[in-house]
Amino acid sequence: MAKSPSERVDELRRLIEDANHRYYVLDDASIPDAEYDALMRELEALEAAHPDLVTADSPTRTVGARPDSGFAEVRHAIPMLSLANAFEDPDGGDDDRTRYREVAEFERRIEDRLGTRAPRFSVEPKLDGLAISLRYEDGVFVQGATRGDGATGEDVTANLRQVRAVPLRLRDTGAPPPAVLEVRGEVYMPREAFEAWNARALERNERLLANPRNGAAGSLRQLDPAVTRRRPLAFFAYGVGAVEGLDLPETHSETLALLRGYGFPVAAEVDTATGFDGLIAYYRRIGTLRDSLPYDIDGVVYKLDRYDQQRTLGFVSRAPRWALAHKYPAQEQATQLRAIEIQIGRTGAATPVARLEPVQVAGVTVTNATLHNADQIARLDVREGDTVIVRRAGDVIPEIVRVIDERRPPGTTPWAMPDACPVCGSDLVREEGEAAFRCTGGLTCGAQRREALRHFASRRAMDIEGLGEKQADALVEYGFVESIADLYALDVADLVRMKVAMDAATAADLLRIVDDSRGALSIDEATRTGLAQEPPQWRRAEFLRAHLAVDASAGRVATRWAENLVAGIDASRRTTLPRFLFALGIPHLGETTAKTLAQWLGSLGFIRSTPALLLQALPDIGAEVARSIATFFEQPGNIAVVDALLAAGITFEDEGLPDAGLHERLDLAHLLSTLAVNKLGGKSAERLGQTYQTLGALLRANPSGWTGAGLSAAGAENLQAYLADDDARAALLAEFESYLVKQRGLSPRTIYHTLRFANRFLDHRFGAATMNLLDLRPADVIGFIEHVLATARRDKTVATHVRTFLQYLFARGLTATNLALSIPKAAHRWGARLPRHLSPEGVEAVLACARDNPRCGARDYAMLLLMARLGLRAFEVIAIQLGDIDWRAGELTVRGKGQLHDRLPITPEVGGALSRYLQEERGPATSRTLFVAHRKPYRPFKDGQIVNAILKEALKATGQKPVTPYVGSHLLRHSLATQLVNAGASLDEVGDVLRHRSRSSTMIYARLDIDGLRSVAMPWPVAGGAQ
Repeated sequence: MAKSPSERVDELRRLIEDANHRYYVLDDASIPDAEYDALMRELEALEAAHPDLVTADSPTRTVGARPDSGFAEVRHAIPMLSLANAFEDPDGGDDDRTRYREVAEFERRIEDRLGTRAPRFSVEPKLDGLAISLRYEDGVFVQGATRGDGATGEDVTANLRQVRAVPLRLRDTGAPPPAVLEVRGEVYMPREAFEAWNARALERNERLLANPRNGAAGSLRQLDPAVTRRRPLAFFAYGVGAVEGLDLPETHSETLALLRGYGFPVAAEVDTATGFDGLIAYYRRIGTLRDSLPYDIDGVVYKLDRYDQQRTLGFVSRAPRWALAHKYPAQEQATQLRAIEIQIGRTGAATPVARLEPVQVAGVTVTNATLHNADQIARLDVREGDTVIVRRAGDVIPEIVRVIDERRPPGTTPWAMPDACPVCGSDLVREEGEAAFRCTGGLTCGAQRREALRHFASRRAMDIEGLGEKQADALVEYGFVESIADLYALDVADLVRMKVAMDAATAADLLRIVDDSRGALSIDEATRTGLAQEPPQWRRAEFLRAHLAVDASAGRVATRWAENLVAGIDASRRTTLPRFLFALGIPHLGETTAKTLAQWLGSLGFIRSTPALLLQALPDIGAEVARSIATFFEQPGNIAVVDALLAAGITFEDEGLPDAGLHERLDLAHLLSTLAVNKLGGKSAERLGQTYQTLGALLRANPSGWTGAGLSAAGAENLQAYLADDDARAALLAEFESYLVKQRGLSPRTIYHTLRFANRFLDHRFGAATMNLLDLRPADVIGFIEHVLATARRDKTVATHVRTFLQYLFARGLTATNLALSIPKAAHRWGARLPRHLSPEGVEAVLACARDNPRCGARDYAMLLLMARLGLRAFEVIAIQLGDIDWRAGELTVRGKGQLHDRLPITPEVGGALSRYLQEERGPATSRTLFVAHRKPYRPFKDGQIVNAILKEALKATGQKPVTPYVGSHLLRHSLATQLVNAGASLDEVGDVLRHRSRSSTMIYARLDIDGLRSVAMPWPVAGGAQ
């Protein structure tokens, strides 16, 4: 009999919850993903058809309503306390009680207080995740919160419902569920999932997660629960908080077993230990497993197992006396970045590597770290000389995860990928859509030589019989083959010498092999004497050719294999053109493309000289492949190797004339259709081809003639820009396009628009006049932006494209300053992001409104005055301590970003406002923070939102309207910068008042409106770092 909808819903929920439990708790998947998804879809359909069956704990309710703003606060019924920490003393010697002194003292204090010896502890790994609290009422999950400050956390219930390891309902144990059960635990991101996430991010050129802990914390604090759902999060329970309607066991270890029964995952490494020796044995056991665990830990936790003993010991300050966190050596450390160097891999990939000041990370001295690629360097803004955070987890290559901006030395400059390979000097190019740069040296690059030789000799390429990977590697390693053309100069004696070098581990082994050859191999006495000193070059081809004589007929040495290999090399001299092209290892050129080239162009000479534009006209060869082929044959090193191979006697049995249809392929219409010119489609190309017949005739015409031939006005303008290569502007734009392709790796569409705006900018500034880039000024940039935004069809991306062009000009040394700093960095329309500021009269009106407020005017006035007169940031204002005011010296200590503090003079106006607030309004607060709430218990403010509220109220009361609807705590800082610039202050002076560490930040503040910009349109200093 068919089940009712209610019965089927209950069954589906039970099946899904059981699958979640087995997968996340027992690590034993009971059903495949496809079946799990089918069950979920069926449940969703039933609930949609029967809304009365929907419950809050249904598995389908894991994507709830999106919060409108931040997270609500949750007051923990029982505080989530932190633990005291213990560390290993590396100088403690072999005595455990000295080396782990803090643990020994912890255990001794417990023994003394309890009057017992070797107490029993519950021990567990200390997960490096985000501590959370889960509240269940009558067995149903109702609320989840972060630890926060221990007393108050954030309500992240909607996001915790996305973590499948978190039960939405307690499992049935046969007894009624507790009225209230608060479970404490850790949300974390498994290592494998973290690495997979970052690998995908690298492929997509997205921002990487710094480490699993940051990944977990950031994922759980997303405002959109759907984002959290996509993140690979997990959960482990490690304790309980508030409990009602349930008698807990007598020990912590039994409580963990109880939680497992309720469906909570608990770390498999949880155990018990007795006394100091048991604790240290557990510490060492988990330490040996640390790198192989599926999750990150930073130590182990010791908890007195019996609850009655815990109650006897109680708490000290904010930590329990009965628990301790024993930390392992840190897996993240700070050190200085000395240099960024480029390493070329065997396939030509160029990887930036950080050279570091030696630092101990997780017990290992780290001197190098990976930076992945140029995009990652740009995202982190890593610069030589920076202080950086280095992370090392297990056997994973150390990587830089963050820059400490506050420690950046002055004068650092952004890093850029070099143009040439550091090994062979060939161009480094970045292919479209790829994150990595590659060396184009191919055949000549020493870093790629081994892989190039393997590929060249492979069966589908030159098919050199007898040359395996080991022999190929040895030929390259010992220097017998510096170029693949050297392969054809090898003889039997060279191959025997190579085999001797492979078989001899030491110079003494070499002499033994020579002696055992009975005269086939010989070395003079002087060389024998020198080999006793183990000279480092004894394996090199130059040394062996000079000192190791080979005469196979005079003794005993195996040479048949060498003779066969020489014969195989000789046989490969006669081959086919497609095989040879494929053997060269040209990026993106496979066997099919090689056959296409040979079929249509006929000869190697024609292929080598054909430009990318014409190659693209051949069947199945796109722009990227054509560009790769042409670039390969343009590199001097590759040209030399190909010439050497031909000189070595390589011939092609199938060379001939080009295909008869090539003429049709290369007619004008077809060539025009392959150009990356917007508004020049197939029909327009056909019309131009029919009208002009030849490229020469097309070039002798003008845009009006092209328009008359059927090309649109926009297409004619674009074609003119594309073909105009006879002046300095065209040369500049061509070099810029090459930069966009090779260095930036942008899409063709983006490159087209960037070039279009670069050309329009130059037209707008210079017109028909001589182009002098040193004459460019910020006012020219702003004028062009205004011009574009004033047109009927506004282009919202103009700022991005022009900024790219200006950055390129500055990097090339073609402009005196970095004019890109003139343009706001914003995702919104440029005009809507003009800096917000008030007029001087508006500022005074706001201050007066706050001052005259009878409720809390003295406090609000003092806070706003500090920002309006001294330029303080909102977080700096609320961080001021009573002790930061030096009334005698008339100075105020400002706690800036990081550890950087400044001492500012207190003007009489500011001093009077502070004095009035302290005398008239500040309540009997125990806090040492200067500004506190007016109501009991007079707490300090957590963030700058109080300033936003004060500003909004004052603006509303005075009728002030800033230039944008947004009102933020930086409004008064922007206004101060505006007043200073209008009063004639230089950018250096403005930067000093605002305490910027680089003038790039000052430029953002002093950008003002268009008229203000024009008033300061002069060469600006180059930015030295972030704010």
